[in-house]
This record gives sequence, C-alpha cells and structure tokens, in this order.
Amino acid sequence: MNTATADTLSDDLYHSLLLDYATGRLGEAKNLIIATHISMSRNARRYLEHYESLGGHVLEQDCAPISLSDSALDSILEKIDTLESENTDPQTAVFPGDLNVPAPLQECLGAQRRPLNWKFMYPGFKTFKVDLDCKEAHTRFLKVAPAKRTPHHTHGGLEITLILDGAYEDEFGRYRRGDLIIRDENHTHSPQSCPQNGCVCMVVSDTPIKFTGLSKLLNFFVRI
Repeated sequence: MNTATADTLSDDLYHSLLLDYATGRLGEAKNLIIATHISMSRNARRYLEHYESLGGHVLEQDCAPISLSDSALDSILEKIDTLESENTDPQTAVFPGDLNVPAPLQECLGAQRRPLNWKFMYPGFKTFKVDLDCKEAHTRFLKVAPAKRTPHHTHGGLEITLILDGAYEDEFGRYRRGDLIIRDENHTHSPQSCPQNGCVCMVVSDTPIKFTGLSKLLNFFVRI
C-alpha cells in the first residue's frame, strides 16, 4: 500500500523535474518554468549543480569514449557561433503591470507575436496565455486579487505553479516569490492569495483543473 503523503509526492516530483531539466528531457513549457524557478531560487541552483555533477561523473566513469571525425570540433564550434549570432539582440517584453520578471521569461515573452494583456477570467482573477511550441502542456499566467480563494479542485495531470509576485497558501503550505508548487491527481486544494498583495504566478499544466464538491458546475464555465 502506498503510504506516501501529498507533500512527499510533491518533493519527489520536484526533484524529478530538476533532474529532467539537468539532462535536457523536458518539453519547452516545463523547461521554461523550471529555468525561471532556478533563476529565482538559490536552493534550486544548488540542486541543479549536484545533478549536473552526477551526470558528469556518470559520463566520465561509465561511458566509453567514441571516435569522432577530424572535423567534429570545427563543426560544433561553427554551430555555437551561429546560435550566438542569432541571439545577440534577444527581444524582451514588458510584463503587464510592469512586473519585474527573470530573464528566461523576458526573452520568451518578448518573442510572442501578440500583446501581453491581462484578460478577465472570473471575479478577482485575470489571465493570459503564452503560445509555445509544446503540445504536452499549456502555459498561462494568473493575476489574483488580494484574499481571493480558488474553489476546491484537483488535477487530471501535473500542474506546476511558480510564484512571480505576492504569495498564496493552501492546505499544504504558504508560498512566496520564487517558490515552485507541484500538484497532481493526488492533491485536492483551495489556494488563497495573499491578503495584502494578492498573487501573480506562472502555471504550466497537462490538463485543466477539475473543480470538486459544490464547485463542480464551474467545470462547464471556467477552464484553468
């Protein structure tokens, strides 16, 4: 019988995502939110360094060398030069409300082909979506007014939330700027935004949330 708690499952998912990021196995949406989290969290950077050093050790100790052509190094250096020349003047974006967001998000949002404007979702909640070349997950941003509570819900798949400003709390804890919150079908919760400052967050999810209990009717009208 599985006796793991929801918090333990979240920790396992967190380290699994960091490991997948270190090994380059994440899709674009999850890669972006993890990269942004790492840029905001000293602890995340320490974990990443550990996983990357483990990967280097494995390559050094367990992977046999292979022969390369004489032109391999020149070919790789040429590709690096091409990538650097294409990114010498990356576009940046002003986040709605002039919110200061980390570089990974600035570059991604700057490449969007449409204006970044908040849209009304339901009272106290605004949102806008980001178009990425990623079929496995959806990326959106939420702006929640102070002291607003999301009705009880669960998730059909993985939902990753990064706090960009303000804070929120749920049944499992309180989260502030830079914190990464991971939820799946094992979690049912009802987050509430900070009473003073509300909350602005980035959300990457496999499927829309599923409202539960008396809020089930919202599933027909609200897609988050």
